[in-house]
Amino acid sequence: MTSQPQNQNSAPLRVVPPTTDTPQEQPAPPVPPTPDPDSETTSAKPQQEPTRHRWLWVGTAVATLGAVGFIPLPNHVRGDATLKTLPGQRQTIHMSRPGRVRLRVRPHDRVQPDQVLLSVESEDLADQLTEAERSLQEENAALEVAQQRLARSQQRLRNAEDQLHQAQRRLDAHLDDMRAIQLGIGIPQTRRFQEERGGVQAEEERDRYEIERLQGEVRELESRQGAIARELSFWSAQKQHHQEELDKLQPYIAREALQTSHPVVRDHQEKRVNAEDRMIQLEGEQEQNQARLQQVESQIRGQEASLNRRDHQANVTREQEQQVQWDLNQKRMDLEEERDRRQAERDTAHNERETATIQVQNHQEAIAARQAQLEDLRKRDAERTKTATISGIVLDHNLDQRDGAFMQAGQEVLQIANLSYLEVTAQIAQADYHLVEKGQLVEFRMRNQPRDITYRSSIENRRPLTDRRESGIEDVFEVTFHIENPENLRLPEDKGYVQIRTENRNFYQKIQHQFGKLIDLGYYFPWLAD
Repeated sequence: MTSQPQNQNSAPLRVVPPTTDTPQEQPAPPVPPTPDPDSETTSAKPQQEPTRHRWLWVGTAVATLGAVGFIPLPNHVRGDATLKTLPGQRQTIHMSRPGRVRLRVRPHDRVQPDQVLLSVESEDLADQLTEAERSLQEENAALEVAQQRLARSQQRLRNAEDQLHQAQRRLDAHLDDMRAIQLGIGIPQTRRFQEERGGVQAEEERDRYEIERLQGEVRELESRQGAIARELSFWSAQKQHHQEELDKLQPYIAREALQTSHPVVRDHQEKRVNAEDRMIQLEGEQEQNQARLQQVESQIRGQEASLNRRDHQANVTREQEQQVQWDLNQKRMDLEEERDRRQAERDTAHNERETATIQVQNHQEAIAARQAQLEDLRKRDAERTKTATISGIVLDHNLDQRDGAFMQAGQEVLQIANLSYLEVTAQIAQADYHLVEKGQLVEFRMRNQPRDITYRSSIENRRPLTDRRESGIEDVFEVTFHIENPENLRLPEDKGYVQIRTENRNFYQKIQHQFGKLIDLGYYFPWLAD
């Protein structure tokens, strides 16, 4: 800008006549001196160069800013957070019974397990404890007597049950013998009779078989005798026939008209001789058969006599077996009578045992009631002092107002918490859920605190949920982690905020993400969602 006037002052001036485009009817304004063409060319170059430089700088700046917008920058996700004690690291003391409180600690005192925190002044329980102990001793003595009576009744019951079981076993064994006799199995005494009767029956069967066999043989012999008689009759007729034929030929033989060697004569003679020989054989066999027949009939009579003797023997054993069964029946009635007597004795012993058992149970219930009463009194006496179960510091304030005050049962007196480690629960916007992972670095800070008071850790748990904040605007999810609190500067329920270090994002991604929390860009601009 400063160079342009210098160039104009140095250029020579000259008068340029008005152009033809200037209206003639109006007076021409004063015309400044017009430089010559050479001087105009030299003056225009300095004016164009600053303009080009200015636009070049603007373009360079815009390009630089656009390129800088793509440089990845550190990115953080933030959210409100609340401090809590770790599970099992907090103890709340309540009044178990009404009374006047005497504190042994002050606010923010450090306590250890089993350290006495307070005591409660209550009514004197000595008389009640003494009376409960005396009653318990009396009931224990009565229980001992009842238990001895129960032991004696149990022993009598066991003896009666043993005798009853023995009587029942004898009866059962006897009944088994009787059932065995009915089923045919028998007992040793009856089995001997059965064996004898079985042997007799077997011999009877053999005798009957032998009689039947001999009778069959008699029938065969009689049949054979009939056949022999018929055959003798046949051969006798043949002999007589051939003899008659020879008698007829005898006159011819005497006149020597017919020789004895003639075949006809010889044939009749041979047939007559054969008939005589056969008749002799048959008569001999007939005599042998007759003798055998007489012998077999004698054997049959002997077998029948033996069979009669064996029938009598079988009847005798049968009568003896019946006598045994009658004796067994009489013994069964005696055993049943003994069993019933033992049953009555066992029932009497059982009733005595039940009575003694009821007495023992009554004394035991009375003892249990006395013990419960005594335990309650001792518990009430023990509850007069409260001790710490964890190590930590006393959280409650205004304890001086409770010291010496009368408090009702169930009222909270004080709290103890271990503040060495605290759990941080932070609520993060649901839109940042995809940026947060377990293990990411996280910082917890308190508002209106110096920047150097920072608690660093890493995310231990991420719990997705849909939970409206109090404003009802934004869905959130929770992350939790632990922080160290060695100097106990932070207390439970303290409020603060967290910053979670995520992956780097450029300027445009940050703008798009923050703008997307307000408006769903993917809904209106699908290509951005892609």
